Amino acid sequence: MKYTIGFVGVGKRAKSTYLPVIKKMSPLLSVVGFYVRDEDKGKTIAAENDINFVSEVQQLIEKEPDCLIVSVPPDAQYEVLTQIGAYDGVVLVETPVFDHKILDLSLDIGVLEQWPYLPLEQLKEELYENDVIERPFMVQNDCRSLDYHAISQLRTYVGREMTPQYVTAQGISVPMPAFKDKSGELRNAPETWDMGLVKMSNGSVISHNFAYNCKVAPFRTMQTLRGYSANGTIITGMIKEKDNDYENIDIRYLNGLDTELVDVDFVRDPEHSSLTEIKDKNSDIVWTNRFAEYHLTDHQIAVAELIMSACEGDALYKAKDSLIDNAIVSAIRQAGHAQQIIKFN
Repeated sequence: MKYTIGFVGVGKRAKSTYLPVIKKMSPLLSVVGFYVRDEDKGKTIAAENDINFVSEVQQLIEKEPDCLIVSVPPDAQYEVLTQIGAYDGVVLVETPVFDHKILDLSLDIGVLEQWPYLPLEQLKEELYENDVIERPFMVQNDCRSLDYHAISQLRTYVGREMTPQYVTAQGISVPMPAFKDKSGELRNAPETWDMGLVKMSNGSVISHNFAYNCKVAPFRTMQTLRGYSANGTIITGMIKEKDNDYENIDIRYLNGLDTELVDVDFVRDPEHSSLTEIKDKNSDIVWTNRFAEYHLTDHQIAVAELIMSACEGDALYKAKDSLIDNAIVSAIRQAGHAQQIIKFN
């Protein structure tokens, strides 16, 4: 079955990420049309991407796309969403969501937060869901992922049905010597750290430690995501290569009184180097790439999972999830600045 997609707004990520994925997956996905306010801009986008421009949002709705992608900045989301009116499919918006009024709309809204759906993250979920390793009681972002991306990953580990109860935090800003970043540009600004602890409704704890220099400074290495369970540990992360979480993988769990090491096998297409599956040689746990024939990168696989699931009627990552993640990040910063405990309702 081939699904159709409509775009309301065509932002930077739509051009750089969503449209290329849809084009690669043309046997499964197609763009039925798009709307932007500026007609001249619309004609330019149509010509550059070979997609149809419509002059009104309702003209797009009348084409009955299987899902809508609203690609506008977060601060414009609510206003644009109110223009959609009656629509019974899933509407995907950009990450993050921070306007609570969005929850009052009679739309099924998902968020294009791709980080929890990267292949390695999906393997972790397979291990948790199949009880090879219990859900963790403590999860940690050790400078690996940015803010709300990190919280989306960590909350997925403990279970997104769990809600934050209170936050404690520290913040620190440290003068830095000048240095050349990974792209060769000179930097000499202070390094600002957010260090937060979040107690969740099931008693688990989220630990979030992040400074942006972890992304750009060549001397900030070994960045990890960690999950500590009663019967095991999952640690993944990069050492030197940006976004290469295959550099550092250590997954262990108890088998009776003995500890088993998960022996991860990454199966790739020999011609395109794209992942086809990830499996544990010591168990029956396998993550299979259902889009293998389209030779997508890891992040494209994650985006494809969100878009395809939306077309199939399932908003994997909901607006409420994004609101909670963003609220946690804000609470960490507020708690660190004010030196107080932030409690959630």
